[in-house]
Amino acid sequence: MRTLAPIAIAFLLTACGDEQDLDLEGYGQRWAEGEEEELPEDGVGPASPNSGPARVFLTSTVFTGDLNNPFGDTPAERANALCTMHANLANLNGDWIAWISASSDHVVNRLVDRSPWVLTGSEIVAISSLDHLWLRGLDHPVLVDEYGSPLPAGTTYIWTGSDNYGRSTGANTCHAWSNGQNGWGTAGVMEHDGDRWSWTIAEYRDCDLGARLLCMEQ
Repeated sequence: MRTLAPIAIAFLLTACGDEQDLDLEGYGQRWAEGEEEELPEDGVGPASPNSGPARVFLTSTVFTGDLNNPFGDTPAERANALCTMHANLANLNGDWIAWISASSDHVVNRLVDRSPWVLTGSEIVAISSLDHLWLRGLDHPVLVDEYGSPLPAGTTYIWTGSDNYGRSTGANTCHAWSNGQNGWGTAGVMEHDGDRWSWTIAEYRDCDLGARLLCMEQ
């Protein structure tokens, strides 16, 4: 399995850097202009005005634990930018968030409830509701990339840094997702018969190994 080193990330960013591919509307435009979105101190963000099922996918790119790139000031913003780039390359558009936490930055505090989420390229419901996600896990494993192409079960890992409630698991985040050589990062694995939490907290994975990002439309 091919992993993406920092040099390769730079190549990806360059490839996505033209105006057609890297659409800075929505999430990207907000942080590019320095506008901060108000989020609740605890719990899920406000309901989205968008209608219809949202989409969810795993990145086709496999990353080490180093997610550094110039499109964001925090680990979460940089991970979100990578999701947005992959979505734009597949002409999905929309606003996207990576299911990833670091230190005290919990993804649950940034997540807008757009349930249900369906697998990209299909009508299969992966997340029927956030309550179901918290208590029972995924309705269906997310085993497609941004193009809707299938990914293998049991060997498809994702960097999360998060428990099933979207809270940070603490220090196991590859040094705030900036180190692809040393340390460990909390990772999930997508399986058809895994337990209800394994999709987000299956193991502490070596940061030099590969994993994808889980990208959720907002």
